[in-house]
Amino acid sequence: MMAVIYPFGEGVVEKVVFEFLASTVFKENKFQRFNISGGKRRLRAKIIDTVKSNIDAKRDEIRIIVFRDLDDGETMDSISQSFSRIVDELLESWGVRPKKIEVDPSIHKWEISHSLESPGFKFVLHIARADNMAVSIRNQTTDAYVLRLGLSENVLRRFADDRKVKSNYETLNELITISIPNLITNNGITFDEDKDYLAAYLVVTRFWAVKRTEEQARLIRIILERGWKHNRGEFEQIFKSWIQAIKEVVR
Repeated sequence: MMAVIYPFGEGVVEKVVFEFLASTVFKENKFQRFNISGGKRRLRAKIIDTVKSNIDAKRDEIRIIVFRDLDDGETMDSISQSFSRIVDELLESWGVRPKKIEVDPSIHKWEISHSLESPGFKFVLHIARADNMAVSIRNQTTDAYVLRLGLSENVLRRFADDRKVKSNYETLNELITISIPNLITNNGITFDEDKDYLAAYLVVTRFWAVKRTEEQARLIRIILERGWKHNRGEFEQIFKSWIQAIKEVVR
């Protein structure tokens, strides 16, 4: 029996990152279409609506992986507890309650092995945790991983070298992490989200001027591609927990 793996996340950035990893690190594995909830409050309904009937049918082994942000004021434990309740709801018809395993502070797993009574079930939760950031941010989101990779010298230097930018790594880095944030905050406007810094990244790399009408999600993809090609070691370090979480759901 082949396991059916359903990936979920809050928004487009999670989708882009997951699909990039699926096409590179996990290209031998097969996943269902990535499901975007449109926000953390809609994740539960999206998961239940997508997989509950398949779990109740007990035809296939169902595996689920969810990528969740850690917003200011939340704790990893409170998020994990809320997902324990989702898992219990999913398995209500089975009459079982799987044991939770903390694989890593960012990775929590619930699992029931394949048996004569059940086809097997696995639920992996990845909670964003932005480590070693060059800037201070209020919430921990997937954008922070992308921002950290984008600010690495090997990646940012390639944006600086573009003929429509003609700058250098040091100048762009200072503009993104210091000059633009200071200018905005000094004028009384809040600047404390990773998305704010990615917006500054878009401006100083002249992304829309260079890439014409391409959507913002393309910037994320280009950062990932350049990091994978020119800075593989740092890429794998930054997305280590993502890679580990996906390994947990496919093994």
